[in-house]
Amino acid sequence: MNCQELSQDIKRLKSLRNSLKEKVDSATETGFGRIAVESVKEDITSAADQILEKYVNDFYEKNPELLHVTLGKRIDGFADANGNPAWVSSIAPIPGTDNLLIGGILGALYEYQKQQDGSYKLGKRIDGFKHASGNTTSIYSIVHIPGTDNLLIGGDDGVLYEYQKQQDGAYKLGKRIDGFENMNGSPARVTSIAHIPGTDNLLIGGHFGVLYEYQKQPNSPYKLGKMIDGFEDTDGRRTHINSIARIPGTDNLLIGGNDGVLYEYQKQQDGAYKLGKRTKWFTGAYSSHPASIRSIVHIPGTDNLLIGGDFGALYEYQKQQDGSYKLGKRIDGFKHASGNTTSIYSIVHIPGTDNLLIGGADGALYEYQKQQDGSYKLGKMIDGFEDSDGYPTSIYSITHIPGTDNLLIGGGGGALYEACANLPSLSNLKRSLPQIINKNIQQDV
Repeated sequence: MNCQELSQDIKRLKSLRNSLKEKVDSATETGFGRIAVESVKEDITSAADQILEKYVNDFYEKNPELLHVTLGKRIDGFADANGNPAWVSSIAPIPGTDNLLIGGILGALYEYQKQQDGSYKLGKRIDGFKHASGNTTSIYSIVHIPGTDNLLIGGDDGVLYEYQKQQDGAYKLGKRIDGFENMNGSPARVTSIAHIPGTDNLLIGGHFGVLYEYQKQPNSPYKLGKMIDGFEDTDGRRTHINSIARIPGTDNLLIGGNDGVLYEYQKQQDGAYKLGKRTKWFTGAYSSHPASIRSIVHIPGTDNLLIGGDFGALYEYQKQQDGSYKLGKRIDGFKHASGNTTSIYSIVHIPGTDNLLIGGADGALYEYQKQQDGSYKLGKMIDGFEDSDGYPTSIYSITHIPGTDNLLIGGGGGALYEACANLPSLSNLKRSLPQIINKNIQQDV
């Protein structure tokens, strides 16, 4: 940024501001006085736009704190079947609409619906998400079913439903899908679902090593395939599957679980998939012990993934020159308000930017920000993510709101917020101009 030129431009704005002040001081109730004031206001607006357009890139390079995410007001009404504020554990876009489906604890299932004026609000709670005993159950994962306008929803005790589009365009729950069970034949929690690249199938993960494909049948609906063996910890015990994501530039998936368990689900020459070898060294900040892996997401503009887990465990899964992947160094700084490392539950791309938003326990909410040299680093913690009682709470799910540059963020105790990314626009720069002037050119103004 050329500070001398910027100083001159700011002085030009100050001169116009002073002229406006004189006009206001001398203005009468006559039409001429009002016209004179409005004329100078237009001059100032035009000059400000020209100056900000001239320096917009430099402003944001020198003032990265101006590019940040802000939380709106908490959205009331996300309650369980008993009417109590519920944890928000999963959010996904509803195909063919601008709405979202939001799932939580104890049968809390809602649509977040776009209104005619472009705003969003919660619809009525959707009944019927129950396990075999007829009691309502929690909802942990929601994903689009390839080749359809339907969603697959997973919950506790092997509960698996399709959320199906009807002829009139509305959606309703289908029949419960049986068969999601562990090695002992008991229903298992459904914690993660992801699309399998190059296929119309889904990979579904759950507790105690439960891993299935949800497979498209010829000329018929989907059904569960056989359970996939081998998802085990370092001691050979079956462990939970918490997160699944596509590996950029490949047809493989990365699967994360408890106790540092990290596997690739690899495409074979015949088009089938199988588990690769376990990847080691996913550990927390203050332990020699492996940390559970809670979230995995693609880093924009790269072929790398960002992986988050317990005890501040945050790593990039980095592509090497030979095309393979390996874990980079642990990224420090993911802490809650008290300064202790905290779990990382959710990561998502911030619309209109190359940054990511990362959510964890105890209100820990950060941007993972792209730097000028193309690398990434954590920004400052974003305050204000609180439950219905006003306490910092865990951030379990983050999803882009269709048709907007906003995000919907869900957490514990009925915490549900919209977040807005402050993008590098003239309107945002105008609001930030005073602090820019004070920071960069105090000596010249």
